[in-house]
Amino acid sequence: MSKRRTDPSVFSEPHMRPPPPLPSGDGVIGYAHPDTPKPSEIDLTQDVRLEPTYAGAPPQTVEHSVWNEPTVAREQAQRSPDQLTYARWLDEGRARWGFARSWGLALLIALAAGPWAVAGVFMNGGQSLSGALMMIVFGPVTEELMKIAGVVLVIEKWPFAFRGSMQIVLCCVAGGLAFAAIENLLYLHVYVEGPTRRLIVWRWTVCVALHTVCSFIAGLGALRVWQGVWSTRAAPRLSLAFPFIVAAAVVHGLYNATAYVLELSGAMKW
Repeated sequence: MSKRRTDPSVFSEPHMRPPPPLPSGDGVIGYAHPDTPKPSEIDLTQDVRLEPTYAGAPPQTVEHSVWNEPTVAREQAQRSPDQLTYARWLDEGRARWGFARSWGLALLIALAAGPWAVAGVFMNGGQSLSGALMMIVFGPVTEELMKIAGVVLVIEKWPFAFRGSMQIVLCCVAGGLAFAAIENLLYLHVYVEGPTRRLIVWRWTVCVALHTVCSFIAGLGALRVWQGVWSTRAAPRLSLAFPFIVAAAVVHGLYNATAYVLELSGAMKW
């Protein structure tokens, strides 16, 4: 049984006592040397197995690479050309994607954006309270998100597929135009029986302009995310697009709200 300490000296305080004995390499109990680094100070990355990079690595591989962790310094990741970093993955991807392949994908996105976003039209209700909220709030948000969904997906998974800023903007604007054209065909040939000339002109001018402008605004958000990828050479931050998407939805919602009120009051007659 250990004896109880009765020394009132300050040197008997717990933090002033000698360190506890630690086993040495030869099995002899000794004390830690003052210069021995603490476990938290040891550079554990020296023992991490290198993750080789290769052309065509899937996005999930580079996203979960240890060399892209915030605690790993970029200088350290550059020590070996075999380490899989997001920057190297970007360079390899851009080298593989030629001009024709990139614009082929952009054309496909522009053509698919319209039909994909038309699903938002079917969410608009009638003139009930829930229908008004859907028309003014939820409908515009859904439509603006869906019109640029393809562009955002490519930026998130394969940002090197786009060659420049103009390409992204054109894809978003084309998606808005395609959406407006399909929506007009549905309204004028399915929902409205015998549309007047005034309604036809309105839908092919004002409504087309509305969808195009809103898609352009939302596309600026996608463009900002893409530019952030190449300026930081890091994974995309989708939160950068939120202010632009919200702005596009607000513009769209204000138009719908104005048209809804004018139609209820009888001021707008077709």
